[in-house]
Amino acid sequence: MFTAFLIVLIPPTVVNAVVPKFYQNLALWMARENPSRIYNWFAFCTASVVTEIPISILSALVYWLLWYYLTGLPRDSSTAGYTFLMTMLFFLFQASWGQWICAFAPSFTVISNVLPFFFVMFSLFNGVVRPYSQLDVFWKYWMYYLNPSTYWIGGFMAATLPTVQVQCAPQEAAYFDPPPGQSCSQFAGNFVTQASRGYLLNPDATTECGYCPYRTGVEYMATLNVVPSDKWKYAVIFLAFCISNWALVYFFIWTVRVKGWSFGFGYLFGGLGRGVEVVKGGVKKMAAGRQKGLASEKMDQK
Repeated sequence: MFTAFLIVLIPPTVVNAVVPKFYQNLALWMARENPSRIYNWFAFCTASVVTEIPISILSALVYWLLWYYLTGLPRDSSTAGYTFLMTMLFFLFQASWGQWICAFAPSFTVISNVLPFFFVMFSLFNGVVRPYSQLDVFWKYWMYYLNPSTYWIGGFMAATLPTVQVQCAPQEAAYFDPPPGQSCSQFAGNFVTQASRGYLLNPDATTECGYCPYRTGVEYMATLNVVPSDKWKYAVIFLAFCISNWALVYFFIWTVRVKGWSFGFGYLFGGLGRGVEVVKGGVKKMAAGRQKGLASEKMDQK
């Protein structure tokens, strides 16, 4: 699972590389091509989106080859092909993600302040850092399902874990002693059967019975709210996120850059910017006062 989670750490690098180039091209188009009517907003959006697709596919191929076969994942063509498809969609997603954020933000400063928020939400609420069952109710029923990484990681696990047989190491099992005269299976066998999860490491032993909480990957996925049969549902939903990213690029370029709509973001980000400046000013004053205090203490000591 954590090999899949590593891909979630890539977007900050890729998005921070896509955003400056897109913003530069956008500024050039707004200053030159758009006023002179050389080509309109639709052509600009299409060119920006299409030019990112080849490098995204190539990057996905390189990443998948270096990652998939070196981590011991299933070698059958069905699972490998599905995982490559999801990897390719992920690289397409992160490139278009940076573009639509850049399209609606009024300035590059706003973009740099907004991106960390998106990155944190993208990485945190997908059931890996904190399992679905342990999420707070406030986040559990909306942010978890709105998070694109939920469906990417869910699809990956649904494709690769169902056939995995879990073998707990001795230190990973839970141990208990059965009543005198009973073996581990006699005492806890009904519990394991009714729980339909896990197995006994030493069913014939009479002391230190070891219980492994998972027998198969399917049992483990149940704790993460992932169902193997939903593999293609996860893929379709993640594809919908990719398409929505591209659609948002067109939407925000037309509404914000062409029509001049602000959606209230100007007032919002302006207020946030002023708030940040106030906080920075307060911190600087505190630091300056602290330095003056230290300097006066040194003078008194002399």
